[in-house]
Amino acid sequence: MTAIVLALASSLVWGTADFWGGTLTRQLAALTVAALSQAAGFAGLLVVWGIVGEPLDSRAIWLGALGELGGGIGLACFYKALAIGTMSIVSPISACGAALPLVVSLATGERLAVIALAGAPIALAGAVLASVQEHGAGPGDRR
Repeated sequence: MTAIVLALASSLVWGTADFWGGTLTRQLAALTVAALSQAAGFAGLLVVWGIVGEPLDSRAIWLGALGELGGGIGLACFYKALAIGTMSIVSPISACGAALPLVVSLATGERLAVIALAGAPIALAGAVLASVQEHGAGPGDRR
């Protein structure tokens, strides 16, 4: 049950951050918005680390820094896509990036529950369906 609550909370936070990040990127540079969001996340990490109080080893710090570099670059690209594209198309397509950890875990021998294996194609189909947009006669085609 805790995993479900955390997953839903994660979705809520990510969705809110995506919306406001994409909106703010229409007014500021994508790198600026990504840097601000990463700085806010780092500040939150420091607060949690201060509460937990466990020391980190150097390997964890370097792996975290490497992951943060890739995440920051990906986030800047995502925010730029939101600024120049249609949010209802960009967000579901970028959400398909979650398929990479799934594929890697399956390739390295991890066994997933049947419900997780069944949910993966359903989530992918949902992302595809969410990206479908009616073609109206209105102006503002932002492909």
